[in-house]
Amino acid sequence: MIRKECNKFSDICDSMSDWYKPLAWVLLFFGSAACTEGPIVPEPEPEPSGFTIHMDEENIVEYQEDEQGIYPHLYTAYLVMENLPADEKILYMGGCYSNGSTEPDLSDYTLIYDYSEHDTFQQWDWESGPLIWNCLALYHLMPGTTYHIRGYVKTDKAEYFSNTMEVRSNFTAPMEETTDAYTIPVIFHLFPDADGSYPVKEWMLKEQLDYANRVYSNYFGIPGQEDTGVRFAPATHAPDGKPLSTPGMIYEKEPVEIDSANAELEDRYVWDMEHALNVWVCPITNVYEDEYSIFAGFSYFPFFDENELLPGCDIYKPGLATGIFLNKQAVLTANSISTFAHEAGHFLGLAHVFGQGGDYCEDTPWYDRNAYMQELNGYTNFKRTDANGIQYYSDNIMDYSYSFLTGITPDQIRRIRYTLQHAYFIPGKAGKEEPATRISGKSRRFGKNPVRYTGGHTVSVKTIIFSTKFLSIIKLSSQSNFRPEEQSVCVSIY
Repeated sequence: MIRKECNKFSDICDSMSDWYKPLAWVLLFFGSAACTEGPIVPEPEPEPSGFTIHMDEENIVEYQEDEQGIYPHLYTAYLVMENLPADEKILYMGGCYSNGSTEPDLSDYTLIYDYSEHDTFQQWDWESGPLIWNCLALYHLMPGTTYHIRGYVKTDKAEYFSNTMEVRSNFTAPMEETTDAYTIPVIFHLFPDADGSYPVKEWMLKEQLDYANRVYSNYFGIPGQEDTGVRFAPATHAPDGKPLSTPGMIYEKEPVEIDSANAELEDRYVWDMEHALNVWVCPITNVYEDEYSIFAGFSYFPFFDENELLPGCDIYKPGLATGIFLNKQAVLTANSISTFAHEAGHFLGLAHVFGQGGDYCEDTPWYDRNAYMQELNGYTNFKRTDANGIQYYSDNIMDYSYSFLTGITPDQIRRIRYTLQHAYFIPGKAGKEEPATRISGKSRRFGKNPVRYTGGHTVSVKTIIFSTKFLSIIKLSSQSNFRPEEQSVCVSIY
């Protein structure tokens, strides 16, 4: 219609005398603009959805895994979802939590599941009653800390957050002060995303240190575990003596990704390794993945002179570097506060308790990890079966979850103390000094065999991990203490 009217106007102009034509074309220009642009009509506001989500006290389930009651309790949060309209579809569901904000969001710890093709979610009869589903499984909470948790749902039309609930670990006693422990200063190098933001928050890294100190001090008091005499503290000064504005942390200016199979960093990102334990927090590529695990980070065994080599560790060569790499995405994921403590064990000479060649410690039972994972098949199981067929609860920090990850044994402590006495790159007065501590202007290379750590176990569904700005769908599946197809689905009566 618009085009027809405009063409008709042009024909009229052609029939006019020549001196009218310029005026006509001016009128045509403005008339055409009016025809094509027209008044801007605002889009109507979408009708509000009747969909609601919430949690109540009975939806936070605390349970004791072991018969003796000596281990930290586990927590599961269930989300109540009601009245989803017929024309609205659930895509993702999960939760988030924080030890600070009373209204945590997707910039805090998250655990989000992809349910866009899950039969129960997509075929649920919402007129029959609410759908109640596990949205958060919390295995490792900082003792003495109150966490605020919220359920989260994303549909094809909107995002929803539930009300806030509180969860607090059953371990509440403060950690005892120790005056004679060997303290290792730690510096976290935080690298920005491409947009310049720093998604990993300072309190998350503080929790990493705090949890490590509880593990290394035998805070949990588990039989068979002892105080290592080692503590970790945020570095207070840069190598040049300047005080840090935020102890233990430096915000690097450029984005960095690390290839786990061929780690290399510019020298400017490597602080004097005898001044502080370097921990780089950034995306990590080229990691091995399986259907059970989220890749959390990696480290390197300590370096020794050949005549003092600790079994299972590496021989010192000039120019090499050491330290810990934490996967930025894993730090943001729920149940991740044990990663630094685990990798620090490798830095101090400890191997995995399930390694094929053993871990050189007689008081850490060995188990067949592959057989355990096959039997697990997505379910929660904190028990292991050792080489003699005896069952026990996994609690060593050098195991993987499902594990309580509470402490370290006497034989492991002997390896740690040997490392402190004989290894290179031990911050502080311990260890041996490298002849040349800096290679300014060049890249630092690391050892050939990084020791990797995979975090929580997973189920065979897609996972999404949220950052502060966007969500990315990745190959791994989300942590859960239930297989989705086996979760209890019920209609609650309120």
